[in-house]
Amino acid sequence: IPWIFTTIKKQQKNLEKRSLMKIIKVTIFLFLLSFTTHAFSKSNEYYQSVITNIITNCKTDQCRKEIFEQYDAAFSSEKWALTPVHTTDTKTTSFHLYQLRIKGATEVQRDAIMQGIFDQDVSVNVHFLPLPTLTAYKKRGYKIEDYPETWNKYQNEISLPVYYTLTDDQVKTVVAAVKSSVEKVMA
Repeated sequence: IPWIFTTIKKQQKNLEKRSLMKIIKVTIFLFLLSFTTHAFSKSNEYYQSVITNIITNCKTDQCRKEIFEQYDAAFSSEKWALTPVHTTDTKTTSFHLYQLRIKGATEVQRDAIMQGIFDQDVSVNVHFLPLPTLTAYKKRGYKIEDYPETWNKYQNEISLPVYYTLTDDQVKTVVAAVKSSVEKVMA
């Protein structure tokens, strides 16, 4: 029986720590937010949605999964879109990167698409650099020509934002920016 009381006390301490951690996270977030800029224009509604999301203890993976689902729904009907596989029978991703690939795009076209997206105040990235393109590997004789599949995946990949604080409207903004840029460059 004494172990039950010990377990209950540990659970209470864990709850207190989690509550404290939540307060600390919100405080740090607000502090950092005051010194940073985002790709999206800020408003009181944005700040309130972010704070509400944190306070209501949004599970990061669940929020990111929902963003993945929105991206999948938006891009799955596009002939040019190669959406990432994030769930199989044996595994599920952590939903931290949405690596959209543009079918048939060259590196130059991909960069032009990204510039078009940037011009619409949306931040995207290339999250994958092939090792043979890095100086340390080049010096050791690695050549990207020896890795055509690696190059193919690199030259047409764009990582979309998957911050768990993105609102549905912001996800729609990302989708619209990507679609318009791809259509403009690949037309």
